[in-house]
Amino acid sequence: MFSADIIAAIKADAATRYPKESCGIVTARGYEPQPNLSDEPEAFFVMPRCVAARAAAGEVLAVVHSHNENGFDHPSRADQEQCLAMGIPWGLVLVVNGKPGEPFFWGEGVARPPIMPRDFRWGPSGTDGCGDCFALVRDWYALEMGLEIPDVARDQDWELDDKMAYVDGYKRAGFTHVGEEQIQRGDGLLFSFGSPKRTPNHAGVYLGDGTILHHKRNCLVQRESLGFLRASLVAVLRPPAVPA
Repeated sequence: MFSADIIAAIKADAATRYPKESCGIVTARGYEPQPNLSDEPEAFFVMPRCVAARAAAGEVLAVVHSHNENGFDHPSRADQEQCLAMGIPWGLVLVVNGKPGEPFFWGEGVARPPIMPRDFRWGPSGTDGCGDCFALVRDWYALEMGLEIPDVARDQDWELDDKMAYVDGYKRAGFTHVGEEQIQRGDGLLFSFGSPKRTPNHAGVYLGDGTILHHKRNCLVQRESLGFLRASLVAVLRPPAVPA
């Protein structure tokens, strides 16, 4: 997505500031490190206010920051919220024992990775080729049907907290509830696992012939029989018609 020189500069900045979080922006001139103004720089980052103004003016191509081994290996909910609000790609590099990994980017303008194979990582899909179950569903509808489901920020434990984090995305995209007996290829599926209130906390797509596509935690994306999963199925959602 960015040149080798920019990636090298991002990694070097993250390593230099470890265990504090690094932060910076990518512009047409390259990577520009920014001061981390957070009172807790080992857990959070805050950049100067001028960065938001530069982003609004179209000068910023991406925001990049690091997490150390005590933080998430995925975008936090706050990261996702700010990425959605700014409408530009964000990048994350994980630094473990002072050694930075490869940064990955997600957000507006980032190409969707292949549906399969795909490893699990919480949050939106990105240049690392990973994502969670909702990321898979969003990408499948975009690639297979040309339908955009709005993304929503979510916590790592959203599947257990009864917040129904991603259901709003389906509503905003125009999906409607249908009975299970009406299920057909391309319908969205919502499941509930371990929730006393049967709150939807897992998503998939019905491929027809009793088969679903979904992405379970810490697994590769898989096609699987709906079979025994029917007991956990809480909603079948019909996507809106997409104009040709």
